[in-house]
Amino acid sequence: MKIEKLVKKDLKLFSRDTKTLTLIIIAPVIILVILGNVFGQTTSAKSLAGLKLGLCNLDEEYKEISIPLFTIEDLGKECQEKAEDLVNEGKIRASLFIPKNFTKNIREGYGSEIILYVDNSKTQTAVMASESIKALVQKLNEDIGTDFIRGAWDKLSDLNKKLKFVVKEAEYTKNQTIDIQEKVANLQNNLKNISTEGIEKQVIEINKSLGELSNTQINITPEINNITKSLKEIHNTNCQGNISQDQCLTINSTINKLDIINENIADKENKINLVLKKIDSTQLNATAVKINETKTTINKELKNINETFFNYTNNLIEIVDELNATTQLLDTYTSRDPKNIVRAVTLNEEKVFGERTYFEFLAPGIILVLLLFTIILVSSSNIVNERKTGTLARTLLSPTSIPTFLLSKIIFFTIICFIEIIVMIIVTRLFGVKIPINLQIILIFLVSSINFIVIGLILGSLSNSENAALLSSLVIALPMFFLSNLFFPFEIMPKFMKSVGSNLPLTLSINNIDKIITYSTSIELSEVLKLIIIFIVLSILTHLIIKRKPTAD
Repeated sequence: MKIEKLVKKDLKLFSRDTKTLTLIIIAPVIILVILGNVFGQTTSAKSLAGLKLGLCNLDEEYKEISIPLFTIEDLGKECQEKAEDLVNEGKIRASLFIPKNFTKNIREGYGSEIILYVDNSKTQTAVMASESIKALVQKLNEDIGTDFIRGAWDKLSDLNKKLKFVVKEAEYTKNQTIDIQEKVANLQNNLKNISTEGIEKQVIEINKSLGELSNTQINITPEINNITKSLKEIHNTNCQGNISQDQCLTINSTINKLDIINENIADKENKINLVLKKIDSTQLNATAVKINETKTTINKELKNINETFFNYTNNLIEIVDELNATTQLLDTYTSRDPKNIVRAVTLNEEKVFGERTYFEFLAPGIILVLLLFTIILVSSSNIVNERKTGTLARTLLSPTSIPTFLLSKIIFFTIICFIEIIVMIIVTRLFGVKIPINLQIILIFLVSSINFIVIGLILGSLSNSENAALLSSLVIALPMFFLSNLFFPFEIMPKFMKSVGSNLPLTLSINNIDKIITYSTSIELSEVLKLIIIFIVLSILTHLIIKRKPTAD
């Protein structure tokens, strides 16, 4: 009953305090409306769109420039210093300088450079501008590489056609060479069949026959001369009366005929001698030797020619095989898309949560952050006010213990927390953020609320004025906000700060509500246990501090 009365008293006072009511109800609504309009209309990637980019383009050929997320502002001509000055003066976040002959230098193979002036005092926009321009440069390099390879592919295709023609001609030449080899082999066989032994034998027979003919002629002439001489002696001896006139005439006629025969033989012998002089067996022998030598030389040359053709054919076969392999490789390479060579790996980004707005991810954490600030401020100011007015001291002098008082305050502010949470959930619904209402969500909101309440109570117990309570609340709440892993991820923090931040009540609450709403998993019982332990420890400290100094004097 005592707790119920204390809670009702606080609720009545709260309803009369319009300033506190405004702080708890109106302030979170205004902040959520602002954040919802800023982040609730686009996805997280587009939430940074509209960044102004100054463009100083001195290249007459490179005209079409379109960069996502940027609003391009043309800076005119002769603007390099202007591009840098605008960034230095904070008038634009980034500017891009494209030099003269940019496209020409790239086309001629000299390469070129563009300059990005970026305001790195604004880390988020600086990173976005830098990464976007890097993506632009990468795309330019890919396009240039693709065009270069495509041109090389065209030239290689023409070369491949010529190589295929060469292969065809080489195949024909190879076949012709093989035919020539066969003909040379046949010629060698034919030369082997040519023999000079018959010629040599014929020369020997001719020499022998000519010798016998010469000897026969030489022997016949003396015999005829002897016969003629004998007949003349008989004629001279016997024709004086020993023999008849007819016989003498016959002898005389025979002598005349023998003389004629002898003359004919002499004439024939002269002719035969002339023929023998013309027939030179030495020359025939020399001719036979020459034929043999020529045959040997021709065989040797044919053998060399055959070996040459054999080696040539083998080399030609190897060349044809290599050319065939080369043409096949060229066919394979030139059939590939140059884009797949320049950009062999492509990134296919699959957003596991679809096209949800940035505000949908922020909203649950923002609710807890707003709850932290408002409840710490209100609860700490409430305790300071009760201590300054003596209400706390009078309450404790009555039959009300400090635990009862603290429990009533926790219940009162828990009711305020859930009123504020309901209002904020309704506002987020207007921006399409659906926060489910279930036991796990209620548990996290409850444990978070009582932790924030106790932090406010302990700060109010330590402070002697509302201003001190306000400053103390900011000193505690702001570090918890920065270390909550909501806007500033742990991955960019040192290990020590990460370990501190991961054990703070706000961080533990945001992690669990993210697991339930964003990742559709269950809560981490270990983290809930940490929140309960923190609540118990802070409650004990609050009890001790109030017991030691219940007033603000």
